[in-house]
Amino acid sequence: MWDFLKIEKVVFSVLPSQTLTVIAMISVVALSSSLDIAAIEIELKRPLDYNHELKTVGISNIISGITGGYTGSYIFSQTIFSLRMGIRSRLMGYVIAFFLRFAVVLPFDILSY
Repeated sequence: MWDFLKIEKVVFSVLPSQTLTVIAMISVVALSSSLDIAAIEIELKRPLDYNHELKTVGISNIISGITGGYTGSYIFSQTIFSLRMGIRSRLMGYVIAFFLRFAVVLPFDILSY
């Protein structure tokens, strides 16, 4: 998997032809992130700092891209579910992150079971 992240394997001559694709991806993620933030804001019944939230998503996507991951946004359904369950602690996010990392490093495909 890590072989794909080697800089010498990048075909830089193709990058200019991907400009519109990159702009489209940025636009889609920014729009979907804005909608996710709005949904969470409605559930919380208080305003959120959109600029801060979008910067967080942007930085996360840059880190994800550098490490070979996918672009993404909030899992607002999980956030709203947690809020409705009365969970107000960040511990929920840490627990989910721990188990997802654990699932990634397992030597077998967890979904096959």
